[in-house]
Amino acid sequence: MKLLVCSFLIISFVFSYQSKENGLAAVVGDEVILISDLNKSMTDLGKNFFGVDFSVSQLSQQEYNSFKKDVLDLLIGNKLILLSAEEDTLISIGYDQINSFLDENIQNLIDFEFNGSVSAFESSFNTSVTDYKSKQWDEAREILFVEEKKRSILQSVSVTKEEVERSFNFYKKENPNTPDSFSFTLYETPVKPDSADFDEKKEFLFNIKENIFAEKITFEEALKKHSKRTPVSDALNGWWLRGDFSSIFPKNPALEKKLFSLSVGEVLNPVTTRLGFHLFLLEDRAGEKIKIKQIFIPLQEISIDLTPTIKEHESLLLSCDNDPGLFDSLAVANKNFYISSGIENYSGVFNSISFDTNMLKENPFYKELEKKLKTIKDESFSKPFVYKNSVFSLYKYLYEKEKEITFEDLYLKWDYFESLALQTKRNVYIEEWINTKKRDFYVKIY
Repeated sequence: MKLLVCSFLIISFVFSYQSKENGLAAVVGDEVILISDLNKSMTDLGKNFFGVDFSVSQLSQQEYNSFKKDVLDLLIGNKLILLSAEEDTLISIGYDQINSFLDENIQNLIDFEFNGSVSAFESSFNTSVTDYKSKQWDEAREILFVEEKKRSILQSVSVTKEEVERSFNFYKKENPNTPDSFSFTLYETPVKPDSADFDEKKEFLFNIKENIFAEKITFEEALKKHSKRTPVSDALNGWWLRGDFSSIFPKNPALEKKLFSLSVGEVLNPVTTRLGFHLFLLEDRAGEKIKIKQIFIPLQEISIDLTPTIKEHESLLLSCDNDPGLFDSLAVANKNFYISSGIENYSGVFNSISFDTNMLKENPFYKELEKKLKTIKDESFSKPFVYKNSVFSLYKYLYEKEKEITFEDLYLKWDYFESLALQTKRNVYIEEWINTKKRDFYVKIY
């Protein structure tokens, strides 16, 4: 259950409106870590490490205690880095840097979570873009300070040839065989749903709510008649602790607050999330727990015309037919990459990707991708294919089948094992640095 120290290097730009009126988890210098911060981080990191269906309720008491300690250590470490960064006269984060960082991330939120609608964004967060930006300013500043300090701490860390070889030997011992792997390039173009149909689906749920209120139909009858069942939507039904629900929809921070404000038997106005359209009923309440039920319409049911985008991809593939390097460049430059599949911030070029890792197994998109890759010859382009509301094209360089790992693999994939050794050394280095800084700052765990 022990988390890797590399988690210190993961800073996600997910803003939340946390109440300052909850208990303290820890104090680091003049910085505080709230229990709500800790709970949210446990859920978020749990999903990263154990899959999207992760919930702390799945853990035994011993596992929960261990996981909680690990996550709190991560948060304390980041606070220590922040405090050191603020004392470092060589580190300066200016107004323009923070402003640009916020603008970029807010625009990404609007584009990919709210169908490009500023009004939908403002409605979800119950504030204007300007006010939202102002409220997130300090958090954005902290993120940039921590990132810059980490770069400063780690810039002198390097690895020798002997360290890379030791890393390889350890890897070979733990993994005697290489699994099936693919090297490929992937290009994605998300296609936005028809705005009129988007509004129509939301209005449809408003009408259902009105009919329930007028007692023309019961919630249960409407649920059976209109709701679409999916494993994810089914998982939202049932009991939820305060803080857990917001972790599922971190970009809809007002949603949980609205749900907890309902009276038993009350129906919330329709809301839109990354999954689709929801009409929530508060079925029961017990202290800090609520039981909810929903009528759900998936986002995928919104009408969308993919034909023009498919033709664009066909034209793109023709232009790159004799130049895979051009296709690589276009994929890397494509900022929309991996929005539909749920994996962001990857370049478009993938080398030696194995589909038996947890990350790949837990994402349905990769199951679809593996099928496509197995049907394409090496050094060949695919035909454009559709997944959710995106069109994809890919080029496959190489399919490497399972084989025994030999010392030759070290030199064939030197860059990979050098990177692995460097990351391991950085993890150890920053852990030691943080332990040293604990002696320089006041740290109290509650």
